[in-house]
Amino acid sequence: MAKSENFDELILGGGVIGLSLAFHLANTGRRVCVVDRQQLGREASWAGAGILPPGSWYQDHPTLEALAKESCHLLPIWSKQLHEMTGIDNGWRQTGGIYYTKNFDRCPDDKTVLTLSRWQQLGILTQPIGTTELRELDPVVARGRRLTEQGQPCGYFVPEESQLRNPRHLKALIAACTRLGVVFEPETTLLGFVKHGPQITGVKTDRGQLQAGQFCLTAGCWTGQIAEQLGFSLPTKPVAGQMILLQHPQPVPACARIHHYGGKYIVPRSDGYTLIGSTLEDVGFEKQTTDQARAELQTLASDFGLSACDFKESWAGLRPASVDGLPYLGQIPGMNNGWVATGHFRAGLQFSAITAVTMAALMLDQEAPVDIAALGLERLGHPVS
Repeated sequence: MAKSENFDELILGGGVIGLSLAFHLANTGRRVCVVDRQQLGREASWAGAGILPPGSWYQDHPTLEALAKESCHLLPIWSKQLHEMTGIDNGWRQTGGIYYTKNFDRCPDDKTVLTLSRWQQLGILTQPIGTTELRELDPVVARGRRLTEQGQPCGYFVPEESQLRNPRHLKALIAACTRLGVVFEPETTLLGFVKHGPQITGVKTDRGQLQAGQFCLTAGCWTGQIAEQLGFSLPTKPVAGQMILLQHPQPVPACARIHHYGGKYIVPRSDGYTLIGSTLEDVGFEKQTTDQARAELQTLASDFGLSACDFKESWAGLRPASVDGLPYLGQIPGMNNGWVATGHFRAGLQFSAITAVTMAALMLDQEAPVDIAALGLERLGHPVS
């Protein structure tokens, strides 16, 4: 790095949100720099399973539903564009997802039931299935111990659910950004900000100083620590999640669909690998894996007919969670040219492209495709200029 460089936009955090924002800005001709404390895309973005539901997964909120709707259209377009630019296939495909819930008619307050009912009201196709339909949709899973023991499974098929492969998507974003002239500064420690009144003029790092016209904080669960250096509070905490990777004896999908059961999921890849996840653990910034979690996830796989698959590895990631379950998207308090995009929790990949397009529009004083005022930092009591 030179002693001082000047950019149009400087993004602090090189996960899927930061890389997507850099890609979109650079695609419009902006000169962009991405700074990260370690290698690009190696935290929660890399660790996720790549599930792309057609609606908001975790919370009933009109802005989240609007983001989910736009994302459902945008991510396939981005996947194709990235493939054309870089030759990297991120593995996007519409496999459909099956959601299981016990006693659907007798448990109206079940979280899965509520989500599926909400999706139905929004026009998202959800088809009730029994044993016969399950055998047609996914014969491997239909023979699984968990479902055969239950007899008639109570589930719903959501054909619009898709997936992509996180590491490949990140690799494609990095390659496309490089081609568009984005400057990357990985393994760089942020030492502080240079400010002039309500204007951020630069950042100090252990490798020199960088200047820019606009700044955006996209560092996941580390964004709160960066916010402190700007003098405002952004309550964000890490929520750890463990998952395991299985491999089928043949290079074919171990099962046909994405499966959701009891808060866990099974995600089959086209080449015989299968992801099983994920735990939810409030353990701070620890990313340890445990024998207990591995055994629990392997039992789930076996119960769903995947006992022929071999265990390959396990890992954990840290998802960024906000205080109210909503992302933080908007302007930094008291800063004319400072922005925040974080706190997506388990929806970071799902909302990455639409977050990038929306945040870029705000940063460039253009009309945004989604009104995200409800996700701004004003809800924390911060006045925003």
